[in-house]
Amino acid sequence: MSKIFKQNSTTRSQNRVSQNRVDQTLVHENRANTRGEHTGKRRSGGNLLTLFALTAMVLVSSLTATPVQANSKYAALVMDAHTGKILHSRNADLQRYPASLTKIMTLYMLFDALEHRKVSMSTRMRTSRRATHQAPSRLGLKRGETIRVDEAIKALVTKSANDVATVVAEHLAGTESAFARKMTRRARELGMTRTRFMNASGLPNRRQLTTARDMSKLGLAIRADFPDLYHYFSTKSFRWKGRKYKNHNNLLGKYDGTIGIKTGYTRASGFNLVAAIERNNRYVIAVVLGGKKAKSRDRQMVSLLDQHLHRAIARAPGGTRLANAPKPMKRPASLMAAPTVAMLAAAEMGRENPSIAAVPLMATNNIPLASPVTKPNAESPLTAKAFYALAQARAATAKMGELIISPAHASLPLEERSGSTLPNRNRHIQLRSNEFSEDPLTTGSISTAARQLPASTRRSSALPGLANAAPTTRLRLAPTKRKTGPLFSENSWIIQIGAYTDASQAVDSIRAAMAAAPAELRTAVPITVPVLTDEMTLYRSRFGGFETETTARKACGRLARANLSCIAIPPSGWAAPKYASVD
Repeated sequence: MSKIFKQNSTTRSQNRVSQNRVDQTLVHENRANTRGEHTGKRRSGGNLLTLFALTAMVLVSSLTATPVQANSKYAALVMDAHTGKILHSRNADLQRYPASLTKIMTLYMLFDALEHRKVSMSTRMRTSRRATHQAPSRLGLKRGETIRVDEAIKALVTKSANDVATVVAEHLAGTESAFARKMTRRARELGMTRTRFMNASGLPNRRQLTTARDMSKLGLAIRADFPDLYHYFSTKSFRWKGRKYKNHNNLLGKYDGTIGIKTGYTRASGFNLVAAIERNNRYVIAVVLGGKKAKSRDRQMVSLLDQHLHRAIARAPGGTRLANAPKPMKRPASLMAAPTVAMLAAAEMGRENPSIAAVPLMATNNIPLASPVTKPNAESPLTAKAFYALAQARAATAKMGELIISPAHASLPLEERSGSTLPNRNRHIQLRSNEFSEDPLTTGSISTAARQLPASTRRSSALPGLANAAPTTRLRLAPTKRKTGPLFSENSWIIQIGAYTDASQAVDSIRAAMAAAPAELRTAVPITVPVLTDEMTLYRSRFGGFETETTARKACGRLARANLSCIAIPPSGWAAPKYASVD
């Protein structure tokens, strides 16, 4: 409907232009006729041809008119929030003025401060002289007056109060300009590569720019990162000093499934809207920028949602795929026991870890050695933080030694599993260790498996002492103060980001995930779980150690924004909700 409205508006404008041209032509011809010049049939035929050409131009332009032609500020994007797939895009990467959509990032920063306990909902923030001088819309705060954090959140969501935005900025960063720099840095972390913030409110600034694509990323991120606070964006009204302020988002309560998020307007930007819709287990983020009127912007948004919402993938509520758990899922014993590679320190995060002298090997067909590889530093065990640093470094190469390799069939003793075979060209060797202990490890011979490998592969081993080890060398872990310990609690959640036929691909996926979600995965334990099928071995890439479902989902949400798949796996004994499914 809005498209037709814009086309009609464009047609009327073009009709007026064309009609003016026709009038001018006729006036000229009438004057010529009154002077007795060119009064013959040839001139009459020329008039008819001119009229016909102009009429044809009007008809063609009316048929081809689009919202983009009618409005140079227009931009739009519709994204399936479950998958990151773009369902519709128009001028999505062209920079526009965000106006009060800026306050979504202001709220993101405030939510982050709440999560890190820098403020609480009852914290009172003081109004400065500068805040009182902000242009409308304003809440009307007086200099020295205070406002609670929970009140500020509601004022930003509903009234879109510019004075409150400045109060928040100054409370969190000292000055609004410093806060804006932090906003821009956070935007980069969220993948908003074409966005720059110059203030906390969205008031006009020619350097404050964004795109429809960047705003969709922000709309997705703020819910994924702060699921417990996101409900504020559905606030319909807010009372302050006896006055009631209504939310400017007209889709709330009127368009089925609307759960947020925010509007914005300045004369330079036009009417903007970021909307989040959740209906029938479908979840969509949509952005419209540069509307000429609030009503036409809303009509355009509804039109886009009507066209594309049904194309989104239906998934379990929460935006993260849940693995089915019809009965309690038991964690593989080897996953919960000490790690099976030298980099077991990744699970401990700051605790004292054993230094690595060497790790035993035995012939099996589960885990191939990665190549090329580099020996880890025995004096400085690789932690999860160190792994993250490697993942961030462009020059870092994928190394199996940087992961914790966990056998999948935990119900069978390792010795029984070693009998399974694959074609000789796929023979691998398995890394193995006992629990943390001061006692020497009982080892198997490496002669059979090692001799089947090319010399270059043996030389590039990831493990200290392996390249030059004699076939029957006994390998051991150096003494440690800690005798035993799990990688993470059995009550913790795991996320899986993929399953691969090649172990090196599993490593690459771990590295990509660490780079895409550094904050969410910094303390998680990277692991690969080999699964031996009838025809092949699959390698599952996982991260363990998430204390709550929320943190697991938050990590999945961040990975989804980077177009990485993610499945949340419940802890042992967890009862899956009836709606949980994998589609």
